[in-house]
Amino acid sequence: MKVKHKAKNIEISLEKLESILKKEKAKGSRLITITCEKINNQYYMIYHFDEKEKGKIINYVVKLDGKKAKRFKSLIENCDLYERECSEMFGIDFGEKMKNLFLAEGLKEPY
Repeated sequence: MKVKHKAKNIEISLEKLESILKKEKAKGSRLITITCEKINNQYYMIYHFDEKEKGKIINYVVKLDGKKAKRFKSLIENCDLYERECSEMFGIDFGEKMKNLFLAEGLKEPY
């Protein structure tokens, strides 16, 4: 079976992210993952959604101000795992201390 997905990247601000997440949830889109990327000392978080009805992958790219981000686990439950990974591996600050998933406590983070 051959699966075709069309991917679309959309840059949005952190301020608009919550309304976008609510819209995607209401449409029945599935959050595939959240990834974090550091390019030239600039941090980005990318929220990857699968739009079931259209067979598209939508990537919402958020340019962070420093390492500050917002937590959305109360809106979309599986954000928790991905946000914790971004915190642990990139030092993204979600405004709360999160328990490490991969690195032993006390180890210097890879960021």
